[in-house]
Amino acid sequence: MPDTSLLDRFRSWLIDGEFAPGATILGEIALAKRFAVSRAAIREVIMHFTHLGVLERVRNRGTTVRAVAPERIAGDLSLCFGLAGFTPGDLAETRRLIETGVAGLVARRLNPAGAARLRALIEAMAAERDLDRADLLDRDFHLALVEACGNPSLALFAGVIQTLFRRQHRHSYRNRAAIATSVADHRVILDLLLAGDAAGAQARLAAHIADI
Repeated sequence: MPDTSLLDRFRSWLIDGEFAPGATILGEIALAKRFAVSRAAIREVIMHFTHLGVLERVRNRGTTVRAVAPERIAGDLSLCFGLAGFTPGDLAETRRLIETGVAGLVARRLNPAGAARLRALIEAMAAERDLDRADLLDRDFHLALVEACGNPSLALFAGVIQTLFRRQHRHSYRNRAAIATSVADHRVILDLLLAGDAAGAQARLAAHIADI
């Protein structure tokens, strides 16, 4: 296992360097000199980040930065957050801040396709008789709501929080009355967004998430 402090320094160097996917980083000799360590030590670090999927060794090109798929990022974040011991209250508060925070963007950017998708999810949830599937449609509505703001990093983070929140907290809300309440709230929230009433949508979202 590479030295922890060297790993931290190398990670910071990668972040601060703002490398684009496909960029070639310095060779082992140059990196060893830069970090004042042996070539063997820097090789261990490079292999560590290669195994993580951050770097890639390419024949005749050296070591390059890999493009990391959003799904991989979400999976890694979910694992780290899950092991961090955040409480349901922590997750609910984070979720509320994200969703109410993007309401203004959604009110300005919601296009017909996005609105149609949200409406379809609401109606599918209203018609669904299976409680587990209805609850998944509830999740999909909230994720689609954040996606409608047009910021993929926010959508990714919201997905991570939703996954953990549901795992810790949602089991007690899989009942017909809770689903009917959510459907009614979703309809009001969508109507407010379509009307461009960001403040109204924020208030209704805050109340809706507080109830769940």
